[in-house]
Amino acid sequence: MSEQIKVFFILVAVAAAFQLFLFIPFFATWKKDCKKIGKDHLAVSLGERFFTWFICFPLWIFPFVYILS
Repeated sequence: MSEQIKVFFILVAVAAAFQLFLFIPFFATWKKDCKKIGKDHLAVSLGERFFTWFICFPLWIFPFVYILS
């Protein structure tokens, strides 16, 4: 396996971990809202919040930009 591919996989793993780590405040807010108004009464599910976070803040794209540059 070439060195560039190894670096790419390491960068993808770091970016994915960073993406999940930065989602923690949004998860905490969702959990607080669940306790406050109930899970059935929330306007947005946790999955929808994560998908929006994943698309609006695409940290996972940086390894692809690095490799293609």
